[in-house]
Amino acid sequence: MAVWIANPEAFAEFDRWLFAARTPPTAESAVEFAAKLVGREQLQAARADARIDQSIELGIKVFERAGLGKMPKLIVGDHIVNGEPASASQLFELLESRLGIGPR
Repeated sequence: MAVWIANPEAFAEFDRWLFAARTPPTAESAVEFAAKLVGREQLQAARADARIDQSIELGIKVFERAGLGKMPKLIVGDHIVNGEPASASQLFELLESRLGIGPR
């Protein structure tokens, strides 16, 4: 969204790059690529733009009003957690049983 705000013409190239690989890029590499496309200062200013949070909040409201469940959604394999997990232990149990990872 920040790339779009900083320079809408650069968004298509960023989108293609973001989804081109079989494995998604890291957040850090995505920020670096975006900065190369639109400029570091322009990207920083765009990331602070209130429209990003407003758009996300609107998307969540539309999703919930459409009857598609609560946000956030955590999808682990074939298991979906709708909304906030009931407890940290429940979340850790899910991650451990499905992904083999647990708390440190």
